[in-house]
Amino acid sequence: MGGGPVWGANYWQAITPNFLMGGEGMYIAAQGTPAAAYAFKYKFQAPLTPQEQEQVEAEKNKSGAAAPPPGPPGMPPPEAPGASSIIGQFHSNGMMTLNYRRVVTPQRVTVGSELAFPFFAPFNDPPDLLLGAEFNLTRSKLAWSMDCNTWKFNSILETKLGMSPMAPRFTLSAAVDHFNQDFKFGYSINIDG
Repeated sequence: MGGGPVWGANYWQAITPNFLMGGEGMYIAAQGTPAAAYAFKYKFQAPLTPQEQEQVEAEKNKSGAAAPPPGPPGMPPPEAPGASSIIGQFHSNGMMTLNYRRVVTPQRVTVGSELAFPFFAPFNDPPDLLLGAEFNLTRSKLAWSMDCNTWKFNSILETKLGMSPMAPRFTLSAAVDHFNQDFKFGYSINIDG
């Protein structure tokens, strides 16, 4: 960034319990460049499929309450099936980003998408569309994404190698680009200590 000072500020405000707005600004003194971004987030309950509705009813009958069971102490409670959010961001460079996230199975399966396009000339360049999902298992997590413009597919599998919170984590990652015959694979071990 040029080695000079960088000043920044941000603000995030809940307008209603489900609608939040905010923004951030930054000034890079060495380049004399200001930058800004504005964002909103809207949380809502998406319609449930018949299978999801049956699952919610079964949980209600089992626990006797409509709310999901509380999570571990100090953690936010798990989200209900169908909990969704839309996030929009506008950057001072003219790019607009829209994100959608939906909880399919609480604390297990979440899906999402991202659409990015130039706001002032939306038809000059093709928009970027990404699709993704995250699957949380007992001691592992699988995340994948697909870039719908280039058809690149990325995935990460992370697992704990023990039961303690400080257990080492083993990660496998892969990136596949069939059109360009580009295939990548990686692994890592993360040991906290």
